[in-house]
Amino acid sequence: MLSTLFHIAAEKGYASTIICLMQSWPTRSSAYTVVDKNEQNILHLAALQSKTEMVQGILKYCSQEFKKEFVNKQDNNGDTPLHILIKRGCFIPELLRYEGLDITVENKKRWTPLDMLYFDEQVIEDQVQIKIVLDGLHPSKDNFSNSVLPSKRMRKDKILNEQAKLKMHEKYTAMKEDTDAIANCFADAIVGDAISVAALKMKADKVNELGETILHVESKKGEIENVRFIVSEFANKSLLGKRDRSKQTALHLAAQRGHVQVVKALIDAASSLQVVSLFQDFIRQANVPNLNTALHLAVVDGNVAIVKLLVEADPNDSHVRNSEGKSPIYIAAEKGRRDIIKVICTACTALSLDGPEYRTRAV
Repeated sequence: MLSTLFHIAAEKGYASTIICLMQSWPTRSSAYTVVDKNEQNILHLAALQSKTEMVQGILKYCSQEFKKEFVNKQDNNGDTPLHILIKRGCFIPELLRYEGLDITVENKKRWTPLDMLYFDEQVIEDQVQIKIVLDGLHPSKDNFSNSVLPSKRMRKDKILNEQAKLKMHEKYTAMKEDTDAIANCFADAIVGDAISVAALKMKADKVNELGETILHVESKKGEIENVRFIVSEFANKSLLGKRDRSKQTALHLAAQRGHVQVVKALIDAASSLQVVSLFQDFIRQANVPNLNTALHLAVVDGNVAIVKLLVEADPNDSHVRNSEGKSPIYIAAEKGRRDIIKVICTACTALSLDGPEYRTRAV
């Protein structure tokens, strides 16, 4: 029960000092997990001050070896850092999404962290965000204690839900009218803003006048971070296989515009489906009216890196011909792209040399 230099820095609110100490301290040392006379570690102290940056820094640089015990540590009142953060309405998405977090811990008043949302009826701004995340992670809501009166919970739930709907609607409406608002919404969602995530989730099911989803749009623009966020956060919405009015997937649009990182992210996301037929359908999908696959488009564009990604992802594809009767390797030969021909011949196991009207072109 010591007051260490970590505690001193945390008590004074020196976030940058704490982060510097966490970065510089030997990774196998548990010095930062020491508790003071109140059985509080530095995460408790940062939570008591609602120091978001400090909590985030501590979580980021905390060794995995000590993290679970450190995060769930109870002080003299039985409170974990999460109890304190929720009571004070301090939203830390990194903590809420940590898989080692125990939300069933009861303090000495027999309140779990979820119960702290109902400590009083006043709504603190970040509690709306906390409620959205907790509802998403724990939809059964079975981690409440019996210490919260059902009537009190229902009253505050109603307030929280109404505010959440209002904020999500405001974000969603702004995105429909302003491209800058969409960019800002993605930026906020990526760092964990629950309102922005929920608003984007609402938008994910909608298409524009071209039949494009948000995955189409962000892939076309080459916004790699946004694409990674979409395929990770909304994996259950099957956006990878969605086709626009030209029967193009996001992969077509990214390949056609030469966005290498986006193509790789889409392939990686599709391969994680672990269903070979679905993955092959995704890679081999042809657009209309030209019947070009993403590989056709990459060859036409002369993008060797994207060609390599596509053929290595699906080496057994015999590369069907488009509406002009041309296969990707035929187009490469027609354009004299020896680098692309070499990539296709090296990676593919089912090559076809057929061209228009079954002519064979020398490679």
